[in-house]
Amino acid sequence: MHEKTLEINFYRDKSGIYIVKLSGKMDIFTFKLGKDFLSDISEDLEGINVVVDLREMKYIASSGWSILISRSKTISRAKGKFVLFGMSPEIYRIYKSMKLKGLVTSFMSEQEALDYCKEVKSDD
Repeated sequence: MHEKTLEINFYRDKSGIYIVKLSGKMDIFTFKLGKDFLSDISEDLEGINVVVDLREMKYIASSGWSILISRSKTISRAKGKFVLFGMSPEIYRIYKSMKLKGLVTSFMSEQEALDYCKEVKSDD
C-alpha cells in the first residue's frame, strides 16, 4: 500500500500573500490532496498571490505539475500571481525539460518570489 507522502502547510503574510509549503512527493496517490488544498485557498481569486515553497519536495509527477500549471493559469487570469521557489536541482531539471517556465513562474529564493508578487501587486 502506498503511503501518502505530501504535507502541506501555509500562512498568509502581512501583505496578504499566501505562502504554501509543500513537502514530500506529489504523485498519482497524493495529487488530489494538493489540488483540493490549492483550490480551497484560492477560492476568492481576484488579485490573490500565492508563493509555493518547494524546498522540501522530493518528487513531482506529471499529475502534480498539471495542478501547479492549472492553478497558475487560473490565478493569472484573475490578475493574481502564482509562483514557485526553491526547486531542488532534480525538480528544476524536470521543470526545465518540460518547458514549464512560460506556464509557471519560478525563482530560486523565497525573497525573490515575494518581491515579484509585491511588485506586480503594486502595479494594479
